[in-house]
Amino acid sequence: MADFWKSQPRKYCEACKCWFADNKSSIDFHEKGKNHQANVQRRIREVSKKGQKMWKAQQKHENIMDKINEAALYAYSKDVESSGSAVGKMQLLEEASKLKERRAQKFEEQAQRESINIKTWFEAMTTEGQTYYWNSETGTSSWEVPASGYIPLSEQHPTAVPEESTKPEDTEETFGPQPRGNPYGEWRTVETKAPRKVDLQLPSKPEVEEVTITVPKDEPKARFTEKKVDSLSLPSDGETTFKKRKFIGSGKRNVRQRTDSD
Repeated sequence: MADFWKSQPRKYCEACKCWFADNKSSIDFHEKGKNHQANVQRRIREVSKKGQKMWKAQQKHENIMDKINEAALYAYSKDVESSGSAVGKMQLLEEASKLKERRAQKFEEQAQRESINIKTWFEAMTTEGQTYYWNSETGTSSWEVPASGYIPLSEQHPTAVPEESTKPEDTEETFGPQPRGNPYGEWRTVETKAPRKVDLQLPSKPEVEEVTITVPKDEPKARFTEKKVDSLSLPSDGETTFKKRKFIGSGKRNVRQRTDSD
């Protein structure tokens, strides 16, 4: 049987407009990423805005149709009154009842929509004084103002919570979105660590006893005396003599002599 090559399956993300490997680890890594979550939130906002626009357009169309029906019903009632027809009166009553039912249904739908659109976004403030918004249902937080509205800090009434008898360890918990990143990085204290001692496993040196040399304190010191000469000149009374030099072996000198034996 011949070997064949099979490509790795890939998955497309509609929110991020990108491809990635279709396996559990890659999907979890992509869905938990900040970019994916931000794109999903943006997509939800766009869909909600688009839905609100469509609903407003539909409501506007229905209001126009209701006004047209009311005007037509009013004109029809005038015609029935002028003609005095019983059949026309019955039809007028039916149309009026239908219009009332339509109004009641419309008011009921509007009340349901208002009850559904309960504000779930709350205004909050970080320890640095920055304002953010968090959702009480999903637990998400955002720096941007929600389009569906929010409850400001002035309208929020905190409830008193009784203190517990056993207090846990003091742990600082921070709420809200992650702080905005600093383009130059954060300041942090540099910790100087002592270098770790490395055992080189060198051979041990034998201990050598130190020899101390004692120097006697009363050591005799050398003394130098000055020799004085009265005069360097010879006495004037003496005669000057010269010593004759003697040549050692003067008789044994080899001197060439001329001979007549030629």
